[in-house]
Amino acid sequence: MRLALRCKKCVVLVPSGICWWGSLGAVNNPGKVAIIGGGLAGSALAHQCKQNGAYPIIFERENALARAASGNDTGLVSPRISAEMDRYAHYFSIGFQSVVRLFSDITQDGAADVAWNQCGTMHLVVDDRKKKQFEKCVKNWGWDKKDMHILSKEDVSKQAGIALNHDALFLPLSGNISPRKLCAYYARDAQLHLGQDIGDHMLGDLDADIIVLACANGLNNFELARHIPFGAVRGQVTQVRGGQLSASLRCNLNYAGYCTPANEDGLHMIGATFQRWLGHTDIIAQDDLDNIDALRAVAPDMAGGLRIAGHRAGLRCSVRDYFPVVGHLGRIGGKDVYISGGHGSHGIISSHMAARVIIDEIMGREPALPEATLRALSPHRFL
Repeated sequence: MRLALRCKKCVVLVPSGICWWGSLGAVNNPGKVAIIGGGLAGSALAHQCKQNGAYPIIFERENALARAASGNDTGLVSPRISAEMDRYAHYFSIGFQSVVRLFSDITQDGAADVAWNQCGTMHLVVDDRKKKQFEKCVKNWGWDKKDMHILSKEDVSKQAGIALNHDALFLPLSGNISPRKLCAYYARDAQLHLGQDIGDHMLGDLDADIIVLACANGLNNFELARHIPFGAVRGQVTQVRGGQLSASLRCNLNYAGYCTPANEDGLHMIGATFQRWLGHTDIIAQDDLDNIDALRAVAPDMAGGLRIAGHRAGLRCSVRDYFPVVGHLGRIGGKDVYISGGHGSHGIISSHMAARVIIDEIMGREPALPEATLRALSPHRFL
């Protein structure tokens, strides 16, 4: 049995040698950081490491980055909306503002093509529950009115460019980006070991000063993370080619699914299914039809002219309480081990914010998030 101690910053007992707030000995020069996983979580951490003087080394079991759930061509960049500004909302609110600045800087500098399209997102009011939630969100989040406001259905139609019969919460700074291209940008200065599957028994022998587990649905293969209730959620997205009407759409639509404006090839991305009971990534024809039907429920005229042009399915890594798992996990072979996982359907924002949290913990810096949010993120909340 492991002894327990009371951390000076914690209000609960935690297993000996484990702290809710990071390693017991933060470092100013982190040296080599071995990152297990080459999707959004791992590559975002590699980017933060490089920005902070560390040397990131990515180990990815596939022969290329972003081969699993992070490999979609288009993904929405919009925070998880909630009625209250609680410990969970702080994570997504701060994370959203941070990635928007980053993506704008990448685009303005011409550093890479990540297909950042800051077109805004309409979160449609599809029922009374959403109406109340959005009204409380505007009141409680405290954002500037120009960055978050509710539009009438008349103004929604004008802003979106197509006729819509719903009010909406509009976030003009939101947009969409290519997760696949973003992973490539994040990891461009990292040392890559592709096609290398790192097992639990290999961690202690890695030539690195710090280890970060960021391999999504492979996290439970590691003994230190087996107590965390990770689960895979299958999601299928559908690429559709539209007509003259759909070409008029100027912003993302978010409803029981989502739809992006047409890209330069005239293709929209719509999705996504949410299937906890399926563990494969085979394409299901009915899922494409279901994605189109969800769009048809809010934009019938636009959905009527769409033709399926492609599709992709992935297994998103989620957690029982729908909040990511981020922070110091323990030690192995004398090395501190951190974790970044369970980012679910908001992986673009969540993985970036997780990387910031971890690098701040490693460097011993003041965190950007409230203590209650850090505690909610901790991998030790399940002990």
